[in-house]
Amino acid sequence: PSFNGLTLENAGNVRGQIHLFMGAEDYASTPEARTPLELALKGKGVRWRYTIYGGVKHSFTNPNCQGMGDAVKYDAEVDRDSFEAMAAVFKDAFAKSMFDV
Repeated sequence: PSFNGLTLENAGNVRGQIHLFMGAEDYASTPEARTPLELALKGKGVRWRYTIYGGVKHSFTNPNCQGMGDAVKYDAEVDRDSFEAMAAVFKDAFAKSMFDV
């Protein structure tokens, strides 16, 4: 399995943090798909977390996905929430100055 280029083989090479946002009804992020990634990250010192939105499908941040089938559905509220959470992750990740040692 792969999460946008992050694979089981390269998961231990991550030097930053991982925060995946996904819908509980997303065909691409089933518990069976997540478990191997969790095991690959275990013990590697990588800071990671998931935010899973209940009842939400794939492409929840894409307002243009309507009409593309039942597997995808835009969700404006979750789109806003995940964007704000992503901004908080970036703020935390880049909070230290490059001069901080």
